[in-house]
Amino acid sequence: MSYDLMVFDAEVAPRERAAFVEWYHHQAEWSEGHSYDDPTNTTAALAAWYEDIRQSYPNMNGPESVTDQDLMKPGVEDRLGDYCIGHHVIYAGFRWSEAELVIPSSEV
Repeated sequence: MSYDLMVFDAEVAPRERAAFVEWYHHQAEWSEGHSYDDPTNTTAALAAWYEDIRQSYPNMNGPESVTDQDLMKPGVEDRLGDYCIGHHVIYAGFRWSEAELVIPSSEV
């Protein structure tokens, strides 16, 4: 089981529930036409959040992901993150057992 969250640019996201849900579904189509593992494609605030969170939860895929040698270190595999980076959102997945530790890190 995983703990998934989307960190987003509140300046762009609609505030009304129905509009937000529609916006969310559009974001989750991942149709922006760029690589979704590159933090230069997102806002400065979201890129800063990504750089901060991956210090505790290294990226399991893509550029700057953990190496096989890193995975040999005790506990590393338990603290990996899986990130999908859009223009105004970052979708992140973590082990369910890490949820309570990730939540305080989720504010941008």
